[in-house]
Amino acid sequence: MLLGAACVIGGLQMPVVAAPAADAAAPVQITPNSGHHRRYHHYRRHHHRAKLAPAGRAMPTLDKSERAKINSNTVYVIAGRLISSYLRMTAEMSAAVDDGDNLRVLPMIGEGALHNIYDILYLKGVDVGILRLDSLESVRRSGDIPGLGENLKYITEFGNDEMHVIAPANITDIHQLAGKRVNVDIPGSGTNFSATAVFKKLGIDIVPVHLYEKQAFVQMHQGKVDADVSFGAAPLSGIAQFENADKRFHLIGVPYDKSLDDYYLPSQVSGKEYPNLLGKDEKVPTIAVGTMLAVFNLAPGSARYDRVAHFVTALFDKFPIMKTPPRHPAWKEINISATIPGWTRFKPAQDWIDKTLAAQKAAQGAVSANPPGPNDNPKVDAPKNVTASPKSD
Repeated sequence: MLLGAACVIGGLQMPVVAAPAADAAAPVQITPNSGHHRRYHHYRRHHHRAKLAPAGRAMPTLDKSERAKINSNTVYVIAGRLISSYLRMTAEMSAAVDDGDNLRVLPMIGEGALHNIYDILYLKGVDVGILRLDSLESVRRSGDIPGLGENLKYITEFGNDEMHVIAPANITDIHQLAGKRVNVDIPGSGTNFSATAVFKKLGIDIVPVHLYEKQAFVQMHQGKVDADVSFGAAPLSGIAQFENADKRFHLIGVPYDKSLDDYYLPSQVSGKEYPNLLGKDEKVPTIAVGTMLAVFNLAPGSARYDRVAHFVTALFDKFPIMKTPPRHPAWKEINISATIPGWTRFKPAQDWIDKTLAAQKAAQGAVSANPPGPNDNPKVDAPKNVTASPKSD
């Protein structure tokens, strides 16, 4: 059974659903200023013709062909928890690519990056998901899922997740957390995996606590938990809303160390993103880990393959607007042409990139052969949302 709800994320009212059962029909979702209005009128016409059931009896349903039409162009994307950047960004994708009966994207609340691996591979109804590279590579190297590299393809890299550490004001160095009660999220979550790995690499022996973020925040104020760790694309809404009027807590730095260079890279968080936990112009160093938008290795020509290919084209075509406010700032970090070593891109995504780069090259060649005169406009109207070189670290 699908669980639907309207959720306001980043100023956008979006439908958010839990994972669907095998053959469940998608619920009717109505959101302002979108193609959902057109779907509403389609459903309304059919229900108007149907004889309403007496009170207390089940309402009539659409017939098989009508249900098939509703589901034929809907893509389900497993994201993260309600407060995660993943979920907000997936909702923003949905708003951008929605095209009435032609394409619909439903964000799904998930348990995070590690669970998403299994959901993409095994959970019926999940088409696409967001994965974190450290947990993904660890699972592949462990051999727990044979053929993982062949069964998962990436659509695009999806930016970086920063490590956020909230601690009392008297703790100024992450090594001071040794022996302290540190919340590292629930087992199986992406944050739990990444935080556990980082503390081990840094040789910091914490006392791990396993709570959801809001529970941890309450216990921090009660003095029952000393610190909290979260991974996600900054700014994270939960941390930005952390109550800290008395300035008892702050974000502490995570120094980059050679032991982290397998999956992690240097980054920073700032007071601009978290004025509740840092000074206005303050910046603290931290580390980040890459993510990717992934899909199961679908069979070419299948209905799901074609549906996801349609989604990829729509997303890439509209990618420039994803980088504009009020959407999450992390969109600006994403380079859809960047490659992810050791992984293979989903063919429709690679085809779009190849075609766009070829168009850019042809346009540049035309300009070189016919340089603009003094009264010509030198601007070339060619795609600008991919580049020939991948993003460097």
